[in-house]
Amino acid sequence: MNEKSNPQILFPVSLTIYDVCECEDKVQESIRAGFDAEINLANVAELDSAGMQWLMSFAERENNMGQRVGITRPSPVCVEQFRLMGLSDFTGAADD
Repeated sequence: MNEKSNPQILFPVSLTIYDVCECEDKVQESIRAGFDAEINLANVAELDSAGMQWLMSFAERENNMGQRVGITRPSPVCVEQFRLMGLSDFTGAADD
């Protein structure tokens, strides 16, 4: 993709059904600019099933189109949600 460093897309405190469209727009803006999607989840304090579903389907959809999607700095809430769903590999966190 772009030779410049990929900008990280800092997600809001909430990644819920109410936030999915805004998050999609943020990430698509970066992709249209020629960058890989580097999603920073450090601020996420609330993550519901719709947010989780969007995040996973977005990553799969973009990967299938040859676009790299990276998840960086998942908050403790995100790490726990991924762990509970058996998806720790998604963020690089280890399952217990």
